[in-house]
Amino acid sequence: MQQIQYLTLTWMRPERVEAAEGPTGPLPVPDRARIRRVAEIYFTQVKEAERVGQKTDEILRQQVEALRAFTLELSPEAVHDFMNMFTEESSALEREWLARKRDWRPRTGVPPGFVTALIFLVTILAIALAIRFAVRFAV
Repeated sequence: MQQIQYLTLTWMRPERVEAAEGPTGPLPVPDRARIRRVAEIYFTQVKEAERVGQKTDEILRQQVEALRAFTLELSPEAVHDFMNMFTEESSALEREWLARKRDWRPRTGVPPGFVTALIFLVTILAIALAIRFAVRFAV
């Protein structure tokens, strides 16, 4: 979870200015590239936990807590803008991941057309055998 604090740790405000002047008020909204990077980190953490077989509830709780702590440093208008951009970027990442997942096909899989044709042939064979046995035993 070291990366979960990425946005706060790589902030625009230098530490020496804060130390000399003290807190200067709410932070401005970060740029979209930084928000996208945080969304990528969060998405990667969740997918890695799913891949390993961990429960994602704890990771999501930690991510939400980190976002909540960060948004406390923003003004109310900036929080709204930040959450809108974060949601947009997270949704975009999810759509990209789903598009990549749908494009991937295993090389050793049986083509669906072959399976359909095989089912059709087996059905015709079963009907033909049923008719033949029905005619044979009816006599």
